[in-house]
Amino acid sequence: MKIRNINKTGFCVFIIYIIGCLVYVMCASNMSVPVHLKVDEELYLAMAKSFHYQHNFQKAFSYVNYNCVLYSILISFAYYFFKPENIMFIVRTIGIIVMCSTVFPAYLLAEKILKNKKYALLLAIFVLFIPDMIDSMYIMQEVLCFPITIWCFYFAYRDMDYNEECINIYSILTIVFSVLAFFTKTNMIILLPSYIIYLAWKINKHKIKKIGILSVLGFTLIVLGMMAIELLNGMHSGSNHYAKQIMALFPITYKTFMAAINGIIYYAVFFLLCTGILPVFAVLKNTNKYRKTEQKFILYLSLCLILLILEIVITIFLTEEAGALYPHKFLFRYLFALGIPFIILFFSNEENDAFCKKSYISVYLIIGVYMIIYYSLLKNSGTTAIMDSHINVLIENIIRILGEYMGMIIGGLFLIFSLFWIVLLQKGKVRQKFCMISSVSALILLLFNFWQHPYYSNVIGEGKINKNDFILFGNYLGEEERKIYYLNDELDNYALFYGYIAQDYQWIKLDEINLVEREDVVVSRRGTINIPDEFKKVELNISNIEVWERK
Repeated sequence: MKIRNINKTGFCVFIIYIIGCLVYVMCASNMSVPVHLKVDEELYLAMAKSFHYQHNFQKAFSYVNYNCVLYSILISFAYYFFKPENIMFIVRTIGIIVMCSTVFPAYLLAEKILKNKKYALLLAIFVLFIPDMIDSMYIMQEVLCFPITIWCFYFAYRDMDYNEECINIYSILTIVFSVLAFFTKTNMIILLPSYIIYLAWKINKHKIKKIGILSVLGFTLIVLGMMAIELLNGMHSGSNHYAKQIMALFPITYKTFMAAINGIIYYAVFFLLCTGILPVFAVLKNTNKYRKTEQKFILYLSLCLILLILEIVITIFLTEEAGALYPHKFLFRYLFALGIPFIILFFSNEENDAFCKKSYISVYLIIGVYMIIYYSLLKNSGTTAIMDSHINVLIENIIRILGEYMGMIIGGLFLIFSLFWIVLLQKGKVRQKFCMISSVSALILLLFNFWQHPYYSNVIGEGKINKNDFILFGNYLGEEERKIYYLNDELDNYALFYGYIAQDYQWIKLDEINLVEREDVVVSRRGTINIPDEFKKVELNISNIEVWERK
């Protein structure tokens, strides 16, 4: 009977997974071009192409000194089926299949914590259709990092529940998946030290051996992974994006420390906001009311959250926005995997149904006032990208459309809503009410995203008017090994042809055209550049771009 119940439950989770994949694939089929230039999607596709065709990692014809290669390796399989007409759809479908697989570790973790298969299934459905899952349609590392991170959390929890003082299969898998997460997305390097710090929190002679062996295992796997990447690149050092970025930290001044403090507060506030406030706040507030295993897990998650916020502020905010006193964008996509176990923990404890008037009023008041102050400074200068944080993008778009003071108005409306919300929570059943409100809100935002993201790709990214040109250009090139150059004074959406070709490309200006050799190809926006006479135009019956080769 038990085996039959397990099979039935497993079948239900699998059906949920298939439905999720079909829903997102249908939405992705309405998207056209990628939406990034020089970063993110362009980088990951370039590395995927070079890995598939040359078995190394390059971008713009140069080796890349970059450890996060697993996602590019994953999507490189799409090029076994390369056709310009379908390559973007295949790459996105691979991403959807992988990211939706998060439902499996999410269900297993929920089932262990909740001790209830029915509620675990409901939470698995919720995880599959939270608005951030729409990121599965983009060519982003989060597609692979999200399920790997949730698997890591599951194995860490099983280790805590099993025997934290001795090495077991779960502790080994926690280390392995921490390392896999690092080789998927650099920021996830925090998983490994968070786990080791957790183990060392209340150290004893039995745990010393475990900490030592697991630390050596993690370090060894990282070193071996880096060596493998170096060997694939033929021991070429390549350009290192992070080395240049870290240099932007210097010189460190008083202003740098002030910006760091502001950044930490900003990320803490908006992480609470984007996860619904109550799951994180109530869990941390009521930690001592959880079972011993859950208390250990909350400690581990808290360490992950603290280290990740510090890592984002130091290596991204203080470098990419050097000189700014407060962040202009919120990278919730780096953090939202942490929200899942907090949500599960929130629903697992009846103590979270108890209403604490003073605490709840304080946290909602702080967040509302912070939003008013922050958006009074930010006005319409926000730079959050479409997949970075759906709530922040929505607020910033409202500000752009309706005026620079809308951010403060939204903060004020949040405070008014909070008053009604707190009055509603006073009657108890906090978890049930949160479940209803968050589910409806997530569904509305998800449906909005099903329209918004194809619109962004097709209209804002100009995929609708350029896709046919890009396909014709891709068919002309085939899979022949050639260098492609995009010629313009600055990058624009016409360079998004890179998603439809099997080759890499490099952006150049007119005074760099001497880089182009006889077999190379030059692409430019129609009618914008006077090409030297030594080039001839290739007639491809395309409307918006021009293709040139040397005579």
